[in-house]
Amino acid sequence: MANSKLPLQVRIKAGLIGGLIFALLTAGFEYVDDKDFSIIKFIIRFIIFGTVMGIIIRPKKVKK
Repeated sequence: MANSKLPLQVRIKAGLIGGLIFALLTAGFEYVDDKDFSIIKFIIRFIIFGTVMGIIIRPKKVKK
């Protein structure tokens, strides 16, 4: 089996999109629970989750 490598740009974009979606969802849940919106929490969740998702995305094995 051969590895199909994902380019770094694709991994970064996927991580940022995932981080943005996660941060928006958690901000929405906090809004529904009548908690105050914190831009610091939003940015931290966006960056940390996005970075982790970018690292986790691995090349998948492809059969020849």
